[in-house]
Amino acid sequence: MSTSTLRRTGWFAWLLTSLLGVTWPAVAQDRQRPCGTDYAQRRLLGPRYEARWQQYRAQLAARSTARTAGITGRAAIPGPRLIIPVVIHIIHDGGASTLADEQIFDAIRILNEDFQRRNADAALTIPTFRERVGDVNVEFRLARHDPQGNCTNGITRTYSPLTNSADDNVKDLIGWDGTRYLNVWVVRNISFGAAGYAYLPCWIGPEADGIVILNGYIGSIGLGSPRNSRALTHEVGHYLGLPHTWGGTNAPGTSANCFDDDGIADTPNTVGSAPGICNLRQRACPGDPDSLSNVQNYMDYSYCSTMFTAGQADAMYDGLALNSFGDCHATLTSAANLQLTGVADGLNLPACMPVTAIAPAPGASESFVARGCAGDSVRFAGAAYNLPVGASVTWQWRFPGGQPATSTRRNPAVVYAAPGTYDVALTVSTPGAPAGTLTNSGFARIVSRAAGLPTPLVETFDDPQFPLAAGNPLAAWEIAATPSTSATWAYTSAGSWQGPGAVRLPLNVSPAGTHHVLTSPSIVLATELVRPVFTFRQAYAPVNASDQDRLEVAISLDCGRTWNTRQRRVGVTLARGNAAVGSAPWVPTAAEWHEERVGLGATLPAGTAFRVRFTVISAGGNALYLDDARVESQPVLGLLAPAEALSPLLRIVPNPSATTDGSATVQLMLPDNTPGMLQLYDATGRRLGRRLALPAGTTETALRTLAGPLAAGLYLVELTTANGARRVERALVY
Repeated sequence: MSTSTLRRTGWFAWLLTSLLGVTWPAVAQDRQRPCGTDYAQRRLLGPRYEARWQQYRAQLAARSTARTAGITGRAAIPGPRLIIPVVIHIIHDGGASTLADEQIFDAIRILNEDFQRRNADAALTIPTFRERVGDVNVEFRLARHDPQGNCTNGITRTYSPLTNSADDNVKDLIGWDGTRYLNVWVVRNISFGAAGYAYLPCWIGPEADGIVILNGYIGSIGLGSPRNSRALTHEVGHYLGLPHTWGGTNAPGTSANCFDDDGIADTPNTVGSAPGICNLRQRACPGDPDSLSNVQNYMDYSYCSTMFTAGQADAMYDGLALNSFGDCHATLTSAANLQLTGVADGLNLPACMPVTAIAPAPGASESFVARGCAGDSVRFAGAAYNLPVGASVTWQWRFPGGQPATSTRRNPAVVYAAPGTYDVALTVSTPGAPAGTLTNSGFARIVSRAAGLPTPLVETFDDPQFPLAAGNPLAAWEIAATPSTSATWAYTSAGSWQGPGAVRLPLNVSPAGTHHVLTSPSIVLATELVRPVFTFRQAYAPVNASDQDRLEVAISLDCGRTWNTRQRRVGVTLARGNAAVGSAPWVPTAAEWHEERVGLGATLPAGTAFRVRFTVISAGGNALYLDDARVESQPVLGLLAPAEALSPLLRIVPNPSATTDGSATVQLMLPDNTPGMLQLYDATGRRLGRRLALPAGTTETALRTLAGPLAAGLYLVELTTANGARRVERALVY
């Protein structure tokens, strides 16, 4: 793109026509995310970024001017087809985030169509740029040999909570030689909010070279979508040397971009499109010989892209064939590397041994164990990876102690008559390959509905053998950490609420992203309870005000097969007023403990068995303490008679409260499957602020969130539920 002197008259005309341009309302419901390449590179280089970018742009411009006469481009391909070996690393946390191989195969198909000018939507390119479309003539093939020479289909899967806050950290989990493979890391969420990012060639070493992209922005099927499927094309463009069409920033749509460019002669000077905005009449910058911006370019953010220009195709091809950006990708397309990675033409490679996976059926709340009640049906799900495209699969299950004991279904159901822990084995076969077998020891965990700790229950956590219970296996708790770590739930004799002990989770030394799970033994109601409540004492102090440690409390009424989350606390709401204490180990005082209440439902009959699960996702905060767990009946708040058992519970604590500290909290308990709405009124009945939607179960919110800071006075807090129940409480602020 050529940078021109901007005239005031031309600038005004460009601005006016751009603002009045027609926009495609492309799938307005979904907010498309931006690319993170410029952010990642600025973070990498710091103050050196600007000089490095100007040098890189000048290099691009010099080559582009030499190869492209004018801006008409050319339809011919730049040279012999180049092949790039690709490996896709799926970083997942179980369930749908493992992705099906078919989604990856679909993503590679789309890449090859886009980089070989075979995409079906090329016909939608507007006439202004139709003759400028370039064929990069690059083919992407999933690797068939890993770095050790083992058979692969080019897709790996790695379990890690880092998938939920990913950036270059996932590259430490797994990565193949970046001089021989294009590495693509697929994640659930990128820490800085991008859809994906890559580094321009030779801006980073081979161990981190490659692409990080969201699992909803790769391929058009599965978790992907046709709308987002070109994000990978965009990121590969960066990987092969292309900047954004507007230049070296991540700020499309700003007028300053007209003073920058991408160094490619046949892409118009442009401000760029905001993510998901497809304005096909967007004007080019004033002074540019083009009247329109190339909004449909893959390196724009419009999400209606259909093309690379010939100049862009030349730049990417030269980067591979001539090492014009440096030698970091020099070996990727060499004949020797194609043989080494198993993607060369003419190779007759056998199918790989399937990689087998066993999981509970979809809908279960855990990925690595199947739970259920004795005598009930427990469902399992089989998965097989490392398969060729379209391969047929045979499933052979073995369930020692179960009925049936074997199955050839992919997702069978099994009944275990007796409580216990059972192994599960699965063998997967596909034609032309050795069978793959996996045995998961103790995968099925079956308990009796009748066996458990009877109410009334008081768990003091005073036994130093925790999570075991001296002389009573029914009272044992379960602890787990994913990924595994020794810094997990344990007995402590320091800082308890009362008595000699408590349970402590040392989040200050736990790796960020670790899921810590503490599960109660089965608890059996000895009598019918009206609106039973599980109560416990909790103590936590944040390291600082931005802490994001998360606690979720869930209840299971089916022996742990499924869980219903009843309470969530994050960061400062988990602290409940305790001040930040820094990173030093923290031991609570008596004043720093508080009580939490979790509703179990409306009325539960005698004999009902349930379990409670605490899940903490660590984020580098301080230690969390638990103590004094109990099961109570109706008088949770002391407000309702038994006949009102299905109505909501509402209280305000403290009440009265001071205007200076804004500490008043609205605590609520809504019946199962019954959401509600919260509204604040002044003493005259005038509505204040907006109505606040509430989920079913136990929750709380600060009074000030309903209408902002409150002046001294009397207020009314109204709670209404979907089934027509209504509750009003007075709140006094002084």
